Amino acid sequence: MRALTPRGRFAVLLLAAALAAMIGLSLSNGPALAAGEEGTMSHAIGVFAPRLTPAEGDQTDSGLALGRMGLTKVFNGDLEATGEGQMLTGTAPVGGIHVYVALERVVGVLHGRRGAFLLAHRGVMDPNGQTLSIEIVPGSGTGELTGISGFLGLRIADGVHHYDLAYSLPAD
Repeated sequence: MRALTPRGRFAVLLLAAALAAMIGLSLSNGPALAAGEEGTMSHAIGVFAPRLTPAEGDQTDSGLALGRMGLTKVFNGDLEATGEGQMLTGTAPVGGIHVYVALERVVGVLHGRRGAFLLAHRGVMDPNGQTLSIEIVPGSGTGELTGISGFLGLRIADGVHHYDLAYSLPAD
């Protein structure tokens, strides 16, 4: 992997700060659920340690930056798992506009059930505020997590990433 230019390092630092602020502010009260969904959801809570690794090939054209990062996580708590994925980022130089999308594969044990599933992330920060959505991809569950659906909420407190996975599984 090639070394980042000073401009590239600045973009990574700016994006990391923006994402940390967006995550900390937008979902501090847990995941958004559809009307009537709360009663059918189980919750898994815990902490995770994320690591972002910038990939080669960041591009800036017409003043808009596009980037890509590798994403790895270790989940501890009700979900004992590892997460691995890819993140695409975009920034606009004026107005504090940042966006990311990511796909993440989570493999491990959720409340005693072993399997895997995909998470789809979408985050936007602009002058009007922040939004963040992290959803379990429907139909992606494997093993004892086949049929899983739900949302992952997170917050950052004192530098620690906390998750609340609101999920449902088909009855046995």
